[in-house]
Amino acid sequence: MQVTSKKDQQQYWEDNEKPYMFITAREFAAAFRLFHVGQRLMSELAIPFDKTKSHHPMTKCYGVSNTEILKACFSREVLLMRRNSLVYIFKLFQLSAMGIIATTLFPRTNIRRDNLTDGRIFIGALFFVTVTVMFSGMAEIVMGILRLPIFYKQRNLLFYPAWAYALPLWILSVPVNVVEIAVITVLTYYEIGFDPNFERFVKYYLLLLILMQASSSLFWLIGAIGRDMVIAFIYGYFMLVLVFVLSGFVLPRDKVNKWWIWGYYISPMMYAENAILVNEFRGHSWKHVFPNGNVSLGVEISVSQGFFPGSYWYWIGVGALLGMAIIFNSCFILALTYLNYRDKPQAVAVLLEDENEVLSENLVREDKRKKREAILPFEPYSIAFNEVNYSIDMPREMRNHGGRLVLLKGVSGAFRPGVLTTLMGVSVAGKTTLMDVLAGRKTSGYIEESITISGYPKKQETFARISGYSEQNDIHSPYVTVYESLLFSAWLRLPPKVNPETRKAFIENVTEVVELREVRGGLVGLGGVSGLSTEQRKCEASLLKIKQDNTQQVKKKQCEQGAWFMQNYAAAWTSS
Repeated sequence: MQVTSKKDQQQYWEDNEKPYMFITAREFAAAFRLFHVGQRLMSELAIPFDKTKSHHPMTKCYGVSNTEILKACFSREVLLMRRNSLVYIFKLFQLSAMGIIATTLFPRTNIRRDNLTDGRIFIGALFFVTVTVMFSGMAEIVMGILRLPIFYKQRNLLFYPAWAYALPLWILSVPVNVVEIAVITVLTYYEIGFDPNFERFVKYYLLLLILMQASSSLFWLIGAIGRDMVIAFIYGYFMLVLVFVLSGFVLPRDKVNKWWIWGYYISPMMYAENAILVNEFRGHSWKHVFPNGNVSLGVEISVSQGFFPGSYWYWIGVGALLGMAIIFNSCFILALTYLNYRDKPQAVAVLLEDENEVLSENLVREDKRKKREAILPFEPYSIAFNEVNYSIDMPREMRNHGGRLVLLKGVSGAFRPGVLTTLMGVSVAGKTTLMDVLAGRKTSGYIEESITISGYPKKQETFARISGYSEQNDIHSPYVTVYESLLFSAWLRLPPKVNPETRKAFIENVTEVVELREVRGGLVGLGGVSGLSTEQRKCEASLLKIKQDNTQQVKKKQCEQGAWFMQNYAAAWTSS
């Protein structure tokens, strides 16, 4: 644009021997057509385009085939699993620890197979293992919810359908679960002293593997339905209590009331517990019969505890758990398809529609503010700093290049009261470092400074009592309202001689100045999640302390709002 501008074109004039004259854009275009590059381009454009070489029209919703979408989602899931490998390693150690605890609670040297009491001990050991596997999948709630915002964004932009997201998650979880169940099976089966038959060892392993798949699918579904950490954990703990109580161990089947029997038959733990008991008590170790009995000890133990004794119940349990895993995953896909991300409540100001109503409301508000304006003792100070140097020790990898790394060198300046001073610079220029040094926040490194407060040498003990400093990090308490946050700060910062009425009037005054009156009763919330917006949080932070920000992160609108706010804030302090 500068080349074709009358104002800026002259600086590009190359031949100084000829007098400059303005060349229009039309003349530039005509000269380009006569140039050999322009002629070659025109000849290429004159040839009709072969439409067979063009992109095929996109007739599908997602642009590529389902196979390509699935391959891409599989690749992404593998990448995410590698990035989150620490989570899977921790889960493996957790299951190992629980397996070791089980072997110490139920050592095989102390367990016999002579009577019903011994059988109840074995039932307790099997129940412990089942509960450990069932609820090890609760970590999937957290991991699933943290990924939902990205999923909903990509789903709405038609990157992939919900099933392409859920299938890789399900399929790639199988090898991870294979390793996890192998660890807990090896640690518990023979060490506790279950039936030594190898076939029953394999069936024990298979049942726990399918149980973990059903458990993970259930908690994925809970996360997709809850879509919020708090709500999802409420659902999760409700399901935990429900399947735990109705597993047949805490409350036998014949003790369950009629209106809750349906919960017994849909509990995954009931099928898992019944199947694992049948696998153990139908083994050779429990086949001996008492002299006065007509059934084996294993069957008698199962019946006495309210479980089904038939051998076929093992395969019923395996089939039920496998069917539940499929149903939970199908519902998981449906939840991802039809549910949207749960919107977070934001504290917003109530806007008036009528312009005249807005004007009259502002006038009334201004009159009320002037009537209750609080005058507090305020003594302005100036800050001057000269030749500020700050350095730190070199990192271990760079110590052969020198002793110290200098971050600030010979910085000088001054801040005057009542004057808005802006510190600007490129990223990593040292803006935050300089402000931290001036505020006395740097507790490490080597500082050489000459700082005076209104001509007196700065003492950090007294300087901290007459100044405020707001860092880049968000220090707001999310569970209090705006007014409570300001009131707490006023209690800490204002002198004790200021009475409560004056303190509250002052809070009302400054809240009115920065236009936070409409949201004074709203929770501060978490930044970017709930509560105040970004601009409102910046205003509140500036009310609590002096504002300092990162120039690189401030947008044009935020700069304008920040300048407006600081002007009003400085005017409020000057008038008081």
